[in-house]
Amino acid sequence: MNAQELISSKAEPVSPECSSGDALALMYKYSVDHLPVVDKGKYIGLISCNELIDAEDVLKPVGSFEFTTENAYVDSALHIFEVVKLAIELNLTLIPVVMEENEYLGAITLQSLVSNFADIASINDPGGIFTLLMPIRDYSLSEVARIVETNDARILTCYIVTIPDEGMLELTVKVDKSDLTTIISTLERYEYQIKNTFQESVYYDNLKDRFESLMKYLDI
Repeated sequence: MNAQELISSKAEPVSPECSSGDALALMYKYSVDHLPVVDKGKYIGLISCNELIDAEDVLKPVGSFEFTTENAYVDSALHIFEVVKLAIELNLTLIPVVMEENEYLGAITLQSLVSNFADIASINDPGGIFTLLMPIRDYSLSEVARIVETNDARILTCYIVTIPDEGMLELTVKVDKSDLTTIISTLERYEYQIKNTFQESVYYDNLKDRFESLMKYLDI
């Protein structure tokens, strides 16, 4: 998914002639702290609410401000991961999207960014999550995938967090199966270290049902 596909229709740019007061009102309307400044279809810069609030004259045009946030835009073909990286690095609430020669296409709101990131990360899909802790040298996603698939499941998404000082990494995997019992058992049989598991409600619900059935049987 690239930046152009993430563009939101909610936030509109302002022209250089727009007053600081009107720009602040738009920021309040769109619940953002930044707005792109566009002149005749060309992206000029990104104005922040902090810059506008410090202005003594609410009629001062935004084009007369010095845009302090440099390189605050992304190319239309940039991948969503790089868009997220820029938003975090510059602490942006809105990311302008441009093409060649600074042609302005639109802007990505944080809401749009988070929503689309959730989709590609399968956050909204049902399933189970587990985290493995292992030496970096032992990492093999193909082996973990094979273990998951032999237990009638498939990997929806995964990510890695490295711990360089310890020569270790954490591999977090989400699968399309809520009951992780057999997967975890197989991983442990292959001597994987399980750090965390999540969404095991199906397993515990089954245990509860069996326990209640046993109690009813004993009452008889």
